[in-house]
Amino acid sequence: MANRRQELIDEAREMVGLYTKAEKAVLLNQSYTIAGQSLTRADLDKIRLGRREWETRLNTYIGQGEMVIRRVLPMDY
Repeated sequence: MANRRQELIDEAREMVGLYTKAEKAVLLNQSYTIAGQSLTRADLDKIRLGRREWETRLNTYIGQGEMVIRRVLPMDY
């Protein structure tokens, strides 16, 4: 179980890294012109959305198994 969790964490970290690199590449050179045609490299909004999704997954994977109950207060009704 711990190995699978670590695999998920590693994959999520890799994907966040790839999306971050893609975002930087698009920011540096979003559009260009070839032979009079204007072309757009990629959709920056979709890249950012994908990065956020993988960051959320990563945070979820890292947070699993770390919940700690510090105090229980019995209540009398």
